[in-house]
Amino acid sequence: MGPEEVYEVSDQVALCLIHGMGRVQLGYQEKLFAQIQKNLGPIRNRLEMAACFWAPILEQRQDATWQAMEPGAAFSGRWRRLRHWIAGALGDPVSYLSGFHCNHGTDYRLIHECLRDTLEGLEARVADPNATPLVIVAHSLGSVIACNYLWDEQAGSGVGRTAFERGETLCGLVTYGSSIPLFFPPRGSIECIRFPPAGVPASLRELGRWINVYADADILGYPLAKVWDITNGTVIEDKKLGGCCGPPWWTPLCHVHYDRSSAFARIIADQVRRLL
Repeated sequence: MGPEEVYEVSDQVALCLIHGMGRVQLGYQEKLFAQIQKNLGPIRNRLEMAACFWAPILEQRQDATWQAMEPGAAFSGRWRRLRHWIAGALGDPVSYLSGFHCNHGTDYRLIHECLRDTLEGLEARVADPNATPLVIVAHSLGSVIACNYLWDEQAGSGVGRTAFERGETLCGLVTYGSSIPLFFPPRGSIECIRFPPAGVPASLRELGRWINVYADADILGYPLAKVWDITNGTVIEDKKLGGCCGPPWWTPLCHVHYDRSSAFARIIADQVRRLL
């Protein structure tokens, strides 16, 4: 433990995980949460974690569309599963962002309300929400959702009802396999959210970090540090995940395997440890 970690900064830290696109199962967070707790050791009981599970909001419509297409298409077994996954994976950002372009329409708002409700549940589990640092960990399309949610809150047009739900104690942001640059508008300046938010105490602002993790073979995950025209003072640390072995890390399939990496879990645990 270094000298900067000798004293306690906060009594508790709250962590919210947001999944990405594709067919995601309830309980998706268990493997990653277990690795984070293992890395934290004896201080793991001071971390409260919750996972936002927004997939069901879009899956019912996607499944109905798939069932309508499939009989006429007579997809072969060889490609059927891949087609089904693509239909869901590509359908997620289209459904979510079509709501944005329609003045925050139904799917966009429902997903943000799902995230708000997850934060509400997390807030209820900490002793002092207004003094508890929040860490958001967001994968793939989840990083787009997180940034849009925080943008709306900072603009005063969000769905948050408390300071905690509005992200006003946000001290850590870990995006991974992030596809944010793929969703930039074709015209106009690209402006970043303010991180940490203005209301975070100075003692915690100094410890706040936005770390963006990507892998060489992840064709859906991109660096974020240099892509903004207007940064609003936000600093992003791009970190390429290395030292992983096994076939998934040699191919684009690594996009859905970050939670298998002990190195990735250590990145998250290190940020939590800084705040405790």
